[in-house]
Amino acid sequence: MSTTFAYKEKSFLSTPKITFGGVTVFEWQFVILGGMIFFLPLIMLLSEPTLAGSNPIAWYFWMNAIISMPHVNAAYVRLQRKVSEGKVNAFYGVPLYLIFVALLGVAACFGRYLEFMTAVNVWQSFHYVRQVYGVSRVYSHENRETTLSRRLTYFAYHLAMPLFVLGRWNVLFNVWKGRPSDVIIPVHMPDALMTCCFALAFVGIVLGLLAELLKFRQNLAYNPVGLITLLAYYAIHWFGFLSASYYFRGFFAVTIYHAVQYLGLVWLKEKQQRENPAAYLCLWDRMPVVIPFLAFWLLIVLIGSTFTESVIPTLNIYWLQWSAVLLGAQSAHHYAIDTFLWRAKVGK
Repeated sequence: MSTTFAYKEKSFLSTPKITFGGVTVFEWQFVILGGMIFFLPLIMLLSEPTLAGSNPIAWYFWMNAIISMPHVNAAYVRLQRKVSEGKVNAFYGVPLYLIFVALLGVAACFGRYLEFMTAVNVWQSFHYVRQVYGVSRVYSHENRETTLSRRLTYFAYHLAMPLFVLGRWNVLFNVWKGRPSDVIIPVHMPDALMTCCFALAFVGIVLGLLAELLKFRQNLAYNPVGLITLLAYYAIHWFGFLSASYYFRGFFAVTIYHAVQYLGLVWLKEKQQRENPAAYLCLWDRMPVVIPFLAFWLLIVLIGSTFTESVIPTLNIYWLQWSAVLLGAQSAHHYAIDTFLWRAKVGK
């Protein structure tokens, strides 16, 4: 990926050039914007009752099967490479997954499955918001940063995390009227706490815009990828986590955005870093980039659906909660390995 920044040696008051170079159309569509330009218009056309129902289309089932679960399984493509490179210990593969199976199985036996999965879902919310910060760091090289602008960007994302994580739980409590679902116990957040979270998020976005202004003034060629990622971060999580009026549409939007962004980033990095990526990523010469990406996505859907829809349910004849335990453990395992799988010391 080419770098397009040029450090500004001229006057601070001179006007920099705006450039979109260094970031491909594929990256803008599927990584930076998480496919929003494709799915958001459809979601907004659908009503809240339509997305909440399952007749004639089970919207949640198909969204989970085609988009959400494949992004979880895509993590194992990256994990396999990192283990083979010696960058990640093999313990974090199957052994760690079995530990989560054991923990969740014990919790289910003692009637604490709901509490365990609530903790996993809190982790999920943090996982969602943290991912976008990670994407912003992937593309931070498009502009030269100073220590100050880098720190401001860090706070821009992290100061908003309490609002999005705790705010999601508050919205769940209000929408569900305090009743738990099969996997989440909603919790009411005090108004004073939420006010503080809103204030922190406001400070965060101001700091983020200031960071982008500094980068704009300090580079001869400024790429707005950081600004657009920041605005998308606030907009999609506000819509998906904090909007009670658009609860179902927001939930679908933020879930699809997160999953598509993850799939796009995994495919892109594996394409760039694997010695022989064709075997894993459905690559063919002289093909538009989106075709092998969608083929890779379809391959993960087929493999994942075989496991989740054909293999796992057969185990329920031995214990009715096996499916719930194994799938819940897979979610927890995904969030766990992602806490280190994308760190700088692990490599690209």
